[in-house]
Amino acid sequence: MKTMIRYFSGALLTLVTYSAVGADAHSIRHEIELFLNSSVGNIVMFILMLLFLLWLLLPLAVFGLKSKLNNIIRENENLNRESKELIKLLAEIRDELIALSKQETTKAYSDKPERTSDQDVIKDLIQENDNLTRENKETNKILADIRDILTALSAEETTHDGSEQSERADSDDITLDTYNEIKFDP
Repeated sequence: MKTMIRYFSGALLTLVTYSAVGADAHSIRHEIELFLNSSVGNIVMFILMLLFLLWLLLPLAVFGLKSKLNNIIRENENLNRESKELIKLLAEIRDELIALSKQETTKAYSDKPERTSDQDVIKDLIQENDNLTRENKETNKILADIRDILTALSAEETTHDGSEQSERADSDDITLDTYNEIKFDP
Protein backbone atom coordinates (compact mmCIF):
# COMPACT_ATOMS: atom_id res chain seq x y z
CA MET A 1 0.00 0.00 0.00
CA LYS A 2 2.85 2.33 0.87
CA THR A 3 4.51 1.64 -2.47
CA MET A 4 1.29 2.46 -4.28
CA ILE A 5 1.02 5.78 -2.46
CA ARG A 6 4.64 6.56 -3.25
CA TYR A 7 4.11 5.64 -6.88
CA PHE A 8 1.00 7.86 -7.13
CA SER A 9 2.68 10.76 -5.40
CA GLY A 10 5.74 10.33 -7.65
CA ALA A 11 3.57 10.25 -10.78
CA LEU A 12 1.69 13.35 -9.69
CA LEU A 13 4.91 15.12 -8.81
CA THR A 14 6.34 14.20 -12.22
CA LEU A 15 3.16 15.39 -13.91
CA VAL A 16 3.30 18.70 -12.12
CA THR A 17 7.00 19.03 -12.79
CA TYR A 18 6.65 18.34 -16.51
CA SER A 19 3.75 20.66 -16.88
CA ALA A 20 5.58 23.36 -14.98
CA VAL A 21 8.77 22.91 -16.97
CA GLY A 22 6.88 22.80 -20.21
CA ALA A 23 7.22 19.15 -20.95
CA ASP A 24 5.23 17.86 -23.79
CA ALA A 25 2.02 15.89 -23.42
CA HIS A 26 3.63 12.86 -24.92
CA SER A 27 5.92 12.28 -21.93
CA ILE A 28 3.04 12.75 -19.44
CA ARG A 29 0.91 10.33 -21.44
CA HIS A 30 3.81 7.89 -21.42
CA GLU A 31 4.04 8.05 -17.57
CA ILE A 32 0.29 7.42 -17.21
CA GLU A 33 0.44 4.46 -19.60
CA LEU A 34 3.34 2.99 -17.65
CA PHE A 35 1.37 3.35 -14.41
CA LEU A 36 -1.80 1.77 -15.84
CA ASN A 37 0.11 -1.13 -17.40
CA SER A 38 1.74 -2.03 -14.06
CA SER A 39 0.07 -4.45 -11.60
CA VAL A 40 -0.58 -1.67 -9.09
CA GLY A 41 -2.27 0.32 -11.82
CA ASN A 42 -4.48 -2.64 -12.71
CA ILE A 43 -5.57 -2.98 -9.04
CA VAL A 44 -6.30 0.74 -8.82
CA MET A 45 -8.34 0.62 -12.03
CA PHE A 46 -10.30 -2.38 -10.76
CA ILE A 47 -11.11 -0.61 -7.48
CA LEU A 48 -12.13 2.56 -9.34
CA MET A 49 -14.43 0.60 -11.68
CA LEU A 50 -15.97 -1.23 -8.70
CA LEU A 51 -16.62 2.08 -6.90
CA PHE A 52 -18.18 3.54 -10.06
CA LEU A 53 -20.47 0.52 -10.41
CA LEU A 54 -21.50 0.74 -6.74
CA TRP A 55 -22.14 4.45 -7.13
CA LEU A 56 -24.48 3.73 -10.03
CA LEU A 57 -26.37 1.05 -8.04
CA LEU A 58 -26.60 3.09 -4.83
CA PRO A 59 -29.92 4.84 -5.60
CA LEU A 60 -31.54 1.52 -6.52
CA ALA A 61 -30.38 -0.02 -3.25
CA VAL A 62 -31.55 2.95 -1.18
CA PHE A 63 -35.00 3.04 -2.73
CA GLY A 64 -35.30 -0.75 -2.60
CA LEU A 65 -34.43 -0.80 1.09
CA LYS A 66 -36.71 2.10 1.92
CA SER A 67 -39.90 0.01 1.68
CA LYS A 68 -38.32 -2.75 3.74
CA LEU A 69 -37.24 -0.23 6.36
CA ASN A 70 -40.75 1.23 6.45
CA ASN A 71 -42.18 -2.28 7.01
CA ILE A 72 -39.70 -2.87 9.83
CA ILE A 73 -40.59 0.48 11.41
CA ARG A 74 -44.33 -0.34 11.25
CA GLU A 75 -43.77 -3.75 12.82
CA ASN A 76 -41.67 -2.18 15.55
CA GLU A 77 -44.42 0.33 16.33
CA ASN A 78 -46.99 -2.50 16.48
CA LEU A 79 -44.77 -4.46 18.84
CA ASN A 80 -44.33 -1.37 21.04
CA ARG A 81 -48.11 -0.90 21.22
CA GLU A 82 -48.63 -4.57 22.05
CA SER A 83 -45.91 -4.50 24.68
CA LYS A 84 -47.53 -1.44 26.31
CA GLU A 85 -50.84 -3.31 26.40
CA LEU A 86 -49.12 -6.35 27.89
CA ILE A 87 -47.47 -4.17 30.52
CA LYS A 88 -50.89 -2.76 31.45
CA LEU A 89 -52.32 -6.28 31.70
CA LEU A 90 -49.42 -7.41 33.85
CA ALA A 91 -49.90 -4.40 36.13
CA GLU A 92 -53.61 -5.27 36.50
CA ILE A 93 -52.74 -8.89 37.30
CA ARG A 94 -50.18 -7.72 39.87
CA ASP A 95 -52.78 -5.44 41.51
CA GLU A 96 -55.31 -8.28 41.61
CA LEU A 97 -52.75 -10.60 43.20
CA ILE A 98 -51.95 -7.98 45.83
CA ALA A 99 -55.65 -7.55 46.57
CA LEU A 100 -56.11 -11.33 46.84
CA SER A 101 -53.15 -11.68 49.18
CA LYS A 102 -54.56 -8.90 51.38
CA GLN A 103 -57.92 -10.69 51.46
CA GLU A 104 -56.26 -13.98 52.38
CA THR A 105 -54.29 -12.24 55.10
CA THR A 106 -57.40 -10.65 56.57
CA LYS A 107 -59.21 -14.00 56.44
CA ALA A 108 -56.36 -15.73 58.21
CA TYR A 109 -56.25 -13.14 60.99
CA SER A 110 -59.95 -12.26 61.09
CA ASP A 111 -60.39 -13.90 64.53
CA LYS A 112 -57.94 -11.38 66.00
CA PRO A 113 -59.26 -7.84 65.68
CA GLU A 114 -56.82 -5.21 64.63
CA ARG A 115 -55.78 -2.89 67.41
CA THR A 116 -55.34 0.70 66.54
CA SER A 117 -53.69 2.09 69.65
CA ASP A 118 -52.06 1.21 72.95
CA GLN A 119 -55.17 2.36 74.83
CA ASP A 120 -57.25 -0.29 73.06
CA VAL A 121 -54.69 -2.93 74.01
CA ILE A 122 -54.74 -1.82 77.64
CA LYS A 123 -58.56 -1.84 77.71
CA ASP A 124 -58.60 -5.36 76.28
CA LEU A 125 -56.08 -6.57 78.85
CA ILE A 126 -58.06 -5.03 81.73
CA GLN A 127 -61.24 -6.66 80.45
CA GLU A 128 -59.54 -10.05 80.16
CA ASN A 129 -58.17 -9.66 83.71
CA ASP A 130 -61.67 -8.81 85.03
CA ASN A 131 -63.06 -11.90 83.29
CA LEU A 132 -60.35 -14.07 84.84
CA THR A 133 -60.95 -12.55 88.29
CA ARG A 134 -64.67 -13.23 87.97
CA GLU A 135 -63.97 -16.83 86.97
CA ASN A 136 -61.60 -17.24 89.93
CA LYS A 137 -64.22 -15.93 92.33
CA GLU A 138 -66.82 -18.29 90.89
CA THR A 139 -64.41 -21.23 91.15
CA ASN A 140 -63.60 -20.37 94.79
CA LYS A 141 -67.30 -20.04 95.57
CA ILE A 142 -68.00 -23.48 94.08
CA LEU A 143 -65.12 -24.97 96.06
CA ALA A 144 -66.45 -23.37 99.28
CA ASP A 145 -69.89 -24.84 98.57
CA ILE A 146 -68.31 -28.25 98.06
CA ARG A 147 -66.44 -27.88 101.35
CA ASP A 148 -69.62 -26.91 103.16
CA ILE A 149 -71.44 -29.90 101.69
CA LEU A 150 -68.60 -32.21 102.68
CA THR A 151 -68.52 -30.87 106.22
CA ALA A 152 -72.29 -31.22 106.49
CA LEU A 153 -72.09 -34.81 105.27
CA SER A 154 -69.32 -35.63 107.65
CA ALA A 155 -71.27 -34.06 110.52
CA GLU A 156 -74.31 -36.19 109.70
CA GLU A 157 -72.29 -39.34 109.55
CA THR A 158 -70.63 -38.63 112.87
CA THR A 159 -73.99 -38.32 114.59
CA HIS A 160 -75.07 -41.67 113.16
CA ASP A 161 -71.95 -43.60 113.98
CA GLY A 162 -69.99 -42.65 117.12
CA SER A 163 -67.28 -45.18 116.59
CA GLU A 164 -66.12 -43.73 113.37
CA GLN A 165 -66.08 -40.24 114.80
CA SER A 166 -62.34 -40.09 115.26
CA GLU A 167 -61.78 -41.34 111.71
CA ARG A 168 -64.17 -38.73 110.37
CA ALA A 169 -62.35 -35.97 112.17
CA ASP A 170 -59.12 -37.02 110.52
CA SER A 171 -61.00 -37.18 107.18
CA ASP A 172 -62.37 -33.65 107.69
CA ASP A 173 -58.87 -32.37 108.24
CA ILE A 174 -57.77 -34.04 105.04
CA THR A 175 -60.70 -32.50 103.15
CA LEU A 176 -59.92 -29.03 104.51
CA ASP A 177 -56.24 -29.45 103.62
CA THR A 178 -57.22 -30.61 100.11
CA TYR A 179 -59.50 -27.60 99.71
CA ASN A 180 -56.74 -25.22 100.73
CA GLU A 181 -54.37 -26.81 98.21
CA ILE A 182 -56.93 -26.72 95.40
CA LYS A 183 -58.17 -23.19 96.12
CA PHE A 184 -57.06 -20.85 93.36
CA ASP A 185 -55.92 -17.54 94.71
CA PRO A 186 -54.33 -15.15 92.19
